[in-house]
Amino acid sequence: MSQSESERRPPRFDVRAATAAALILGVLGGGGAEPQQAGKPSADGPAREVEIVDPTPRAGKPSPTEPTPTPEAEPRPEPAATPAVEPEPPAAARDEAPAAAKPIDKPVDRPVAAGLLRPDEAEALLADATERIQALTPPADGSAKPGADPAAKLADKALAEVLEDRRRRLDEYAKLAKELAELTAPENAPERRLADAKAELADLQARLAQPVDSLLPAAFAHSGAVDQAGRDQMKEAIEGLKKDVKDDQDKLESGAADPEKEAKIPLAALRADRDRISQALAALKAREAARADAPPAKSAAERKLFDERGVNLRVETAVETVRSQVVERRLAQTAKLAEVAGVDRRRWIARVQLGRKVLEPMQARFRQLAEADERDLQRKASAEQAKADRSIDPIERYRAERLSELLDLEAAAIKAEQAATASVPPTLEEMRSQANIAEANFARIKGLIEEGRLNRIDVLSINADYRRLDPERRRVRRDERDVVEKRLRDYANMLTTVELSQIEDRLLDQIDLDDLLDKLPPGRRPQAVALWKELEERHSTILTRHREALAALVRSETEILDQVDRRLAILDDESSFIRTHMFWVRDQDPISLTTVGMAAGELRRLTRVSLGLTRQALQPSGWKPSSPEFLAASAVIVVLPLGVIRVRRTLKHRLAQALPPPPSTAAPAPAPEAGGPDGDPDAVVRQG
Repeated sequence: MSQSESERRPPRFDVRAATAAALILGVLGGGGAEPQQAGKPSADGPAREVEIVDPTPRAGKPSPTEPTPTPEAEPRPEPAATPAVEPEPPAAARDEAPAAAKPIDKPVDRPVAAGLLRPDEAEALLADATERIQALTPPADGSAKPGADPAAKLADKALAEVLEDRRRRLDEYAKLAKELAELTAPENAPERRLADAKAELADLQARLAQPVDSLLPAAFAHSGAVDQAGRDQMKEAIEGLKKDVKDDQDKLESGAADPEKEAKIPLAALRADRDRISQALAALKAREAARADAPPAKSAAERKLFDERGVNLRVETAVETVRSQVVERRLAQTAKLAEVAGVDRRRWIARVQLGRKVLEPMQARFRQLAEADERDLQRKASAEQAKADRSIDPIERYRAERLSELLDLEAAAIKAEQAATASVPPTLEEMRSQANIAEANFARIKGLIEEGRLNRIDVLSINADYRRLDPERRRVRRDERDVVEKRLRDYANMLTTVELSQIEDRLLDQIDLDDLLDKLPPGRRPQAVALWKELEERHSTILTRHREALAALVRSETEILDQVDRRLAILDDESSFIRTHMFWVRDQDPISLTTVGMAAGELRRLTRVSLGLTRQALQPSGWKPSSPEFLAASAVIVVLPLGVIRVRRTLKHRLAQALPPPPSTAAPAPAPEAGGPDGDPDAVVRQG
């Protein structure tokens, strides 16, 4: 070994540099270059610190003056990510590896797509970059090594920037790889959702084609009498179906009207991203091809930086490759999800149609039973009242009177429950749907006018909408708002009455009990008290049922009124918006000579029609005989002013005679002249 070689040899073995060299050999291998033989001992002497050289042959590049020595223990280079990009080193190179090389304990992963990094390879590159960045980072106290070379500082700074860029891209690669794994997961595949939605849609369409009697629940299939438990079950079924219809209607209103049309914007953005990534990959390939024609490095530091940038180039290529796969997956998934959304919308529409189809006969059956119960209770109440009128016994008379009152109250409670369960038009679903339609129409008109995308058909449509707004608002106020407001007012008054009855009726019932006890002998008073308690408990239960039913009706009518007011507000805003922007909407051709000709033609037609009407009015043949009513009215019109004038004169004459004459006014005395009594201006008035 020569003296110069001994001076250049580092005092210790750098394991970090050896690991980096092995990784770089695995990353940069292939492409027609002769593979680097890792671990081959140098012919010049013992092992020295590994010096990274460019393995790619270039024209005019001088071979290294010193062969690359082999460290004492160097890990085996990791295999390339894909055979197409990094082919496996030849068998000769593997045979020449030292026996002391540490075997890789991690299991060999299956090949990944071309241009990507294996998970273990990405982790190793990230760990190596992090460790080397920490080694190159200056101390926190700002102290530097004594005798540090400024050129070495600049080289370390450039290397640190390259490693920092590599670490950032590796972090981005990890995030994109995780996102790609989530997109390709079987549980996130939209194909399964699409298949389930299509199957449910086919089932719903088949059920819609069936007769409605076969779709009714078992509780509604019987035509005979139904006990209280069955009626409670019917009520729960109706409430549940109404809730399901409302939920599906809300989904329809909140979702896009045309999902496939709405998906065009994100699909266009994803296609633009795909084109941008393709251009970036093409630029990276051009940069990789340009590396072969790059001028040779002038120093070992430049060669090392050149190789590190080559590693970064491959990492950047892997990042753009996985980004391209993510975008492609998103593109396919977005298109498929748009199809799923379209099927879901048709499925929700079928659900709403099926629910309304079944709900109408269910409500009709429940209404029929409730009306039958109401009639039966009213008949029983009349019978009890008649019994009370005939009864002589005080207790029996009291029982019959109270039962008659309770039966009437129960009939009113059943009627309120029936109204709360079986809705009558206008219903909440109808008013909400109409309000949403009005809102969508207003948004469409506003978009057409504000964006300036108007043609003649749009202008005619806007004019037609403006003409129908006033009649529609009057109809909504007359046929919907007034009806709902009256029902709300009636239900609110009934609810207030029931709540007051819950407070006051117990006191009144106690007074009735005291009157009854006064009429009874002491031996029968316990019987009367027991009867009073039984009837009072039943009275309280019926009042509670009635109050709950009326409270539900008040809430329902309030919601309906809110939707009607919302619709009216939308119609008012639409009318104001169109009226404000009508001057800017061209629905006719601009004024020109043609307009003047049209005006002249209209004037001629108007003159011709006026002359014809005048000529027709002057012809006696067109006159009709005057009716007595017309003659009488004409006489009254002529005579009435004369009578009014005559009456006015008579009243004025009588008033003049009845009132006293006005007092006569004396002529005012002349004002004394200035000066003395005789008018002499020089006279002096004597005082005292």
